[in-house]
Amino acid sequence: MEALTDDSIYVIGICGMGGVGKTTMVKEVAKKAEEKKMFDIIVMVVVSQNQNLITIQDQIAKILDLQNFGGNNLPTGAGKIRSKILSFGRVLVILDDVWKRLELNDIGIPFGDNHKGCKIVMTSRSEDVCNGMDTQKNFEVGVLHEEEAWNLFKEMAGISDEGTSHPTNLQLTQIAVAEECGGLPIAIVTVGRALRCKNKYSWDSALEQLRSLWSKTSVEWMKSYDKLESDEAKKCFLLCSLYPEDFDIPIEYLVRYAIGIELFQSIDSVHQARNRVYSTVDNLKKCYLLMESENEECIKMHDVVRDVAISIASREEHSFLVRCDEVLTEWPQKSRLQKNTVISLKVNGMYWLPSFYSWIAMLDYQQSHHMISTKGCRRSKYKRPQIVSTKE
Repeated sequence: MEALTDDSIYVIGICGMGGVGKTTMVKEVAKKAEEKKMFDIIVMVVVSQNQNLITIQDQIAKILDLQNFGGNNLPTGAGKIRSKILSFGRVLVILDDVWKRLELNDIGIPFGDNHKGCKIVMTSRSEDVCNGMDTQKNFEVGVLHEEEAWNLFKEMAGISDEGTSHPTNLQLTQIAVAEECGGLPIAIVTVGRALRCKNKYSWDSALEQLRSLWSKTSVEWMKSYDKLESDEAKKCFLLCSLYPEDFDIPIEYLVRYAIGIELFQSIDSVHQARNRVYSTVDNLKKCYLLMESENEECIKMHDVVRDVAISIASREEHSFLVRCDEVLTEWPQKSRLQKNTVISLKVNGMYWLPSFYSWIAMLDYQQSHHMISTKGCRRSKYKRPQIVSTKE
């Protein structure tokens, strides 16, 4: 709210991963701004992934109550919108869900020296998009840490701390429901309020629904994945799904895997590959598909995003096999392994390979993880799979 009163700031960005609550936040900003009578008029429109300037103009025209606005002439519409906005002293324009740079002048939104009383607030899943819109102030909305998430959930659901040293079945279910919210504020608030004062049957039902609900929520993250500009970025993102939940992923490991599966074209040295990987990881973080880790030189992947990544990676065109959230005591079936190009397994006491992989020379066993790339193996009976990493 302070940024809205700063005359030196005209464009404000709110960025964060899908589902984290950006839209809820700007709606709350609009509500408080209206209550405090900070602006003469507030305009909020949804831009969306398939950006259509005519549609955006139509939304704005309705809010501005422009008569006889109909038509498909972008410059004419822009002129009408500009004139109307300039007739107000102070205007707040909220652009929700921006996926790429939006030309405000083409729509008819004056700001800066053209209208110092007009403030623009935009939301996006990409920090780069915000910067591309020349934002002067960006606010990042992130997931909550475990303790913060649980405290907020307890407040929303009216859960008492009494008896938590020996939790009942209901309390265990409540904890499970909170965990399924994945630290996403909007999910925590919505689910918590809905379950306030409910019985155990309602909580059990909610837990089941939440576990299936993420399949719908996952569509939003798939949009972010599909929007990635290069196949290199997409493959690097999928490589991060090979690790267990909440794992601190060393970026240097991604460098090795990228070299092992020949991810980058025209790379002549490890130094070049390292630069490409670090640059790609930085872009993925700005899209909120990856998160910062407390450990230096590591990154993390949100649990829900990881589920999406595994789902994509298991498709036939990628053929990843990820089984690292449970300890295996025997190898998966031959028919399944032979279909995969990258395999990530967590094993216990398996110091051998099955007969159909007996010609692979295993490397050192150090940690609880195996990653093997079999890319190209089916094309030639003489070509061995690339061993990206083999660790136990």
